[in-house]
Amino acid sequence: MQTITSPIRATVLRVGRRHMTIAKDLFKGSVSRQLYPYPDGDENAKFYKGEVTAKTDIVELGKVLREAKAVGGCKILEGVGKGDLGVGLNAIIHETACQTLISCGKADVVADIEGKNKILGYCLTEETSGTDPSSVTTTAALSEDGQHYILNGRKSWVVNGSTAEYLVVYATASTPDGKRRLTSFLVDRKDGGVTNGPRYPTMGLASTSLHDLEFKNVKVPVGNVIGEVGGGHRLALQMRVKAQHHFGGLVLGGHKKVLEEVVRHANDRKAFGRKLRDLALIKQRVAGITMRIYAGESMLYLLAKGLDEEGKEHSGIESAIVKNFITRTALESLDDAAQVLGGVFYLQTNELNGLFRDLNAFRAVGGTEEINRLYLALSGLEVSGKHLSSKSTWKVILDRTKKSLGMVASSSGHHPSLKQAAGILDKHVSQASTAFEAVLIKFGKRITDEQIVVAKVAQVVTLLYSMAAVLSRASKAASTSCPSAQHEIVLATTWVRQCTPTLDILTNDIKNIFKTLDSNLSRIADHVSDMNGYIPVHPTEF
Repeated sequence: MQTITSPIRATVLRVGRRHMTIAKDLFKGSVSRQLYPYPDGDENAKFYKGEVTAKTDIVELGKVLREAKAVGGCKILEGVGKGDLGVGLNAIIHETACQTLISCGKADVVADIEGKNKILGYCLTEETSGTDPSSVTTTAALSEDGQHYILNGRKSWVVNGSTAEYLVVYATASTPDGKRRLTSFLVDRKDGGVTNGPRYPTMGLASTSLHDLEFKNVKVPVGNVIGEVGGGHRLALQMRVKAQHHFGGLVLGGHKKVLEEVVRHANDRKAFGRKLRDLALIKQRVAGITMRIYAGESMLYLLAKGLDEEGKEHSGIESAIVKNFITRTALESLDDAAQVLGGVFYLQTNELNGLFRDLNAFRAVGGTEEINRLYLALSGLEVSGKHLSSKSTWKVILDRTKKSLGMVASSSGHHPSLKQAAGILDKHVSQASTAFEAVLIKFGKRITDEQIVVAKVAQVVTLLYSMAAVLSRASKAASTSCPSAQHEIVLATTWVRQCTPTLDILTNDIKNIFKTLDSNLSRIADHVSDMNGYIPVHPTEF
């Protein structure tokens, strides 16, 4: 059995000795013991108390996020997300730049910058270089006297582009082995050579300063290299992973705002002589929004608590899963809100109208949905491949026989009231493991070229992770006599059942990928691209 190596490798953030293996265990075909019990609350988290407006002090908010760590930071950003997603984005980017410096031993530099109440910007993306940092074209050349690097290039979509006085900039520089590799630099704008392009005319995020920045012969002292020369690629991926849970908290806050507005409207508005809240189809939409929030919230704080616990390593797979899930489901709920609110939703004066425009940005911020899918699935399949290759042939046959007979290892730790739902999760984890093995055996290293298969693997693991998270959380609520325990049990069991049909379809597609309609979808897309548009003859022209 060949193992695969993902071209979008998992980035490991080393913060201790143990491993955060929930997602990895799902790829191996088991439910992680780390799921139970669900993490305790964090009474010591410091929560931001200030009013969130376009004039919110970004530096102060960034400091509070840092002090609150992952759990507290997500809770803070939930509140920010209900007020202004743009403000939250500004603060997250400032904090990402700060963390870049802190992770490389420059905490004193951050303290000095923030002591002056100065904002930092983060310059990675270019016109032809988005989520993939390896294609950066901005260059850094060492001066003849060896005292400075000279930066030249142009960065795109720079958050805090017109307000940041210090910039973390990624550029390629020559390493001792003679190769050019991505390197991170701290640029002080007052040293000159940095010019702003006009603000992007975005559909949302009005409180965010988004600009192109041009760097022309910018002199950067060699002491302003962040980390090692040539270490920028790993650093950039680490920072993306670190920021993703913050994006999750921010968007989750916006998602909760959606539910608040939908419930308020459904409670107030009447149709056919009845309140909207009493109509079955409206109830279905309200329940759908609620379950998505519960699943996303359960996943986010399971991840955040794991990040905060001393002695754990984090692969980045969980962060990609959570960020993707929360962003996608928030937009699904906005679609439900549009149906409940009707024409009111379409008014520019309606808060959800603005939220819809703001939220769409987060499908790209922190890695596009498709890139995150490829990243998490290929990284996970690499784990599956190593696990499968470590088994003997007889062990593989025995495991498959057990799975075909329904003899799967059951998860433990769930509350008795959730036994049936936990059994459903076990069944789907086993089915997914069989599908992943079939894919690896069929494609081997070529799996990296099978994007449709990989995307479906990502969808499966994301749903499994969501099911595992809600069952863990509801079990904790039930076992601790939480006031909302019965409600949470209903949420968790209903979510698990709702995921089942989708998982059945996806795992079947993965196992039989060469027999499915995916090849036809590819052919249709090729035909349309070749003809530069829609092909069928119009019905009136037969």
